[in-house]
Amino acid sequence: RVVQAHVRRAVWARDLPCFAVLRRDRKGVEAEEGKGEMKRSGGAEIGDEKDPRKRPRRTVRDELAEAEDAVVAQDALARVRSPGTNGRKILVQTNVFPVYSEIQQAVLYHTNLTYRDSGEEVEKRELRLQAFNILLENEEIVAKIGGGEGLYFDGAYSIYATKELFPGDELELDFEPRPRKELRVKLKKTRTLDLSAATLEASVVNPATLNALNGFLKASQLRIPRLLNLRHSFYNMDKATYLGGGVTLYPGFRQSVQQISKGLGLKVDYTANAFEAPMVLIQDSPKESYIFERQRALNPESVYRKGSLTDADFHALKRLLKKKLVRTVHRKKARVYEVRDITSMPADQLDGWKEEDPAYTVAQYFEAQYGAPLKYPNLPCAVVNKKGQNPNYVPLEMLEVVPGQPVKRGRLNPQQVSQMMNLTCVKPHERFNKIMGEGKVRPNPEFQLRVEQPIQAKARVLDSPMLAYGRSRTAQVESGSWRTKNVPFYKPVPLESWGVVVFSKQLPRGYLEDRDIDSYLRTLQNVAQGSGMRVSRPAHILNAERVDPRDSNGIAEALQECSEKVRSTSGGVCQLLLCIIPGTKGDHAYRPEILHSCDMKLGIISKKVRTEKVVANRGLEAVLMNVVMEINAKIGGINQKLERVSRVGMVPFDHFSSTAFMGLDVSRKTPGSAVNIPRVAVLTSTTDDTGFRMISTHRANTIPAAEDDDAPPAIVQSNIVAPLAEMAKETVLNWAKLNQGRVPKYIVLYRNGISESQIKQVVEEEIPKLFEGCADATDELKALYSDISFAGCEKEGKYCPKVTYVCSMVGHNVRLAPMGRANREDMDRSGNVCAGVVLDQQIVSPHYFSFYMSSHGGLKGTKQVFLYTVLRNDLNLNSDHLQSLSYVLCHAYARCPRVLSAPCPMYYAGKILTRIGGALRIGEDFAMSDTASLSSMGPRDTSLMDIPMLHKDLALSMYFV
Repeated sequence: RVVQAHVRRAVWARDLPCFAVLRRDRKGVEAEEGKGEMKRSGGAEIGDEKDPRKRPRRTVRDELAEAEDAVVAQDALARVRSPGTNGRKILVQTNVFPVYSEIQQAVLYHTNLTYRDSGEEVEKRELRLQAFNILLENEEIVAKIGGGEGLYFDGAYSIYATKELFPGDELELDFEPRPRKELRVKLKKTRTLDLSAATLEASVVNPATLNALNGFLKASQLRIPRLLNLRHSFYNMDKATYLGGGVTLYPGFRQSVQQISKGLGLKVDYTANAFEAPMVLIQDSPKESYIFERQRALNPESVYRKGSLTDADFHALKRLLKKKLVRTVHRKKARVYEVRDITSMPADQLDGWKEEDPAYTVAQYFEAQYGAPLKYPNLPCAVVNKKGQNPNYVPLEMLEVVPGQPVKRGRLNPQQVSQMMNLTCVKPHERFNKIMGEGKVRPNPEFQLRVEQPIQAKARVLDSPMLAYGRSRTAQVESGSWRTKNVPFYKPVPLESWGVVVFSKQLPRGYLEDRDIDSYLRTLQNVAQGSGMRVSRPAHILNAERVDPRDSNGIAEALQECSEKVRSTSGGVCQLLLCIIPGTKGDHAYRPEILHSCDMKLGIISKKVRTEKVVANRGLEAVLMNVVMEINAKIGGINQKLERVSRVGMVPFDHFSSTAFMGLDVSRKTPGSAVNIPRVAVLTSTTDDTGFRMISTHRANTIPAAEDDDAPPAIVQSNIVAPLAEMAKETVLNWAKLNQGRVPKYIVLYRNGISESQIKQVVEEEIPKLFEGCADATDELKALYSDISFAGCEKEGKYCPKVTYVCSMVGHNVRLAPMGRANREDMDRSGNVCAGVVLDQQIVSPHYFSFYMSSHGGLKGTKQVFLYTVLRNDLNLNSDHLQSLSYVLCHAYARCPRVLSAPCPMYYAGKILTRIGGALRIGEDFAMSDTASLSSMGPRDTSLMDIPMLHKDLALSMYFV
């Protein structure tokens, strides 16, 4: 209590960790996430988030003051528990390197870079970095700032130095980076950071200290030639691999300093990214021309022979080149420009730009200036002038794409994605060899940092649970999977009234025959019979080949027609529609419309099968076994039952029947996304004592306007789930409906996609909404069930269950590998650590109740490791309890007999997000990707896109499996 009292004092605030990374625009302004307004540290409203001109520029001191206000009180979090003891003890290799500092302090300076004449601030990060490098080349200036060694400039407003650069607190310097461009920089000392060993080994480390160490390590890496830096990642441009289509793959590594159990650890991981290839925009050969390689929709014939672009080609070219960095190839000294637009007229007709001779065209100018006519005067020119200046036109053949521009994953074609995955998917020992070789951090001596060998951590392998099946049969999990052939389901449901809709019979080579479909259905029946599930012949098979995949109404009508035929034949019930669609290339055409029609319009459970799977000769029974498992779960069956967790981890609550295991996830908003697409939040929950049956609900992550305000709902730009209270209320009501009026006494919620900077928001905003939703359901529960009891879960007359809130953290970059090939028990067939490995010491944060887990078996490459952090623990679970519980919940997957990488409720929430994204035609990577584009909705407008609700007939089903 004495320590906590001191912690709350302002004098200690600067020595506490800030668990918030400030969201800053290029002027360093914090946007208060989810409220659509800008606030100073005092909280006064000063402008609207959508109008950057009203944003004031802040100093580093303001940022640090606001960050310190974002500290999470330690007594508001779940108490840190001692490491667990269950399981077999092993040693694993980690990619965490201990970091030690031999300097005692670092000095933080704030910079203000302006144009000397106008006083206007230099805003572009590239210009600021370039100016800073030129500044250090000036001997007179370097002498004034202590020799210029031991400096790191973050490209924005902060300079970290290993010593004081000048006497006093402020210094003003003028310099001229290029003729007629005089700049003025003001340096102001902000604070001194303690980097002594005692501070770095303390229980709490200031985030500014971490920024300084990250900056010093980054500055050491930036001195390596041909190394491209993007945030915390570095890419080797000398080891590029051309993926085709104007895209190049650069391998590299990612590094970040974070606090671990004792001191600080540098986490280094191998990575790779796709970048634009340095190609001239157009040349004689289409394969050497950037516009044809990157935009396959362009027709080379119309450019080379017809001599003109169609409207479609023009708009495709404009979308491709806009905001692209290019450099000139017709000058001795290349100039770099940003393409602002494409002219609507070709170069040989583009005139009026020269006042002395209005009829003088761009083509004539380049011929006179450089002594050779343009090869493609019929093509438009790129507008590369700066905003507010006179237009500057350059023909496309005179421009080359600047290398090092990242390509979003959504811009890659399937062949490029497949090739990229094959190149980057490396086994653990290969990955760690790359980390120790190319990724090995060698700090510059001037920063006086020492990086030791990676940590070999103590881990444990948890015992796999037994899975109960029908007829008192059980399955033993081995290496992350188990056998289900001829093993009856725990609760099979007969499939009697169902139909088949054939949208395509096209195969990669050949055509699908009717006898192939009949053979597939007969094999499906035989496989289902072995699992104790009776499958009748489909009531109706509809041939819908003539339906255009772009005709959404036609697809919906075909689905509805087939369902009505099934209902008329089977007494008014349609359990399932099996849809046969084209292969990989045609999947994207039918899939969105089928999902949207079945899930949101018709309320029919659907299952999609590709044509090549229908005629698969090899492994067909294994594929159909997974299909049968999926169908049984969709129509209300139970494939397997999880044994009581008390047998594995001695969890202190009696049974699954009194507990709701929930999963919560929210879609990611990406740069360049359409402004009218809100994020979507999904909440899932188990409903019975098997841990298998689940329900779900989703909402647009928006904040409704006030009752007297006609404005549309405001889109929440952060990962915090605003409508959680409404979603929790609906889930509790559905849970009670499926359990004869009972409510769960306990809730264990797994939250996906939270970073350390968002913990304070989750604790203060999101968790209270969960209790609010439960309390709001009280009156409706009492009205529906007069004899309902809230014994053990009541507070002030309202329903209030005990909650354990577990977050799956993102951005930790930790990888694990077995120590060697000598002990085969510690690894699986893919060379990864075996399934069920848990690590809760040495490399975890000392502030939180957290642990790393690798629950699944490896297939290819290096397995992903999940970091779980407990934010609330009303159930008083210890490390063994929670780790065993989380591991057991990874065994409830309905689509195949394999252990998942995450607990099923949380995994299904992410899967539903992908399903919703597909149904709304906003990208396959709507759920999990941070780089995919969601802007395929067409023209951007200001109206808020409506996220349709799930059909009421599917509310209690596992349609999402």
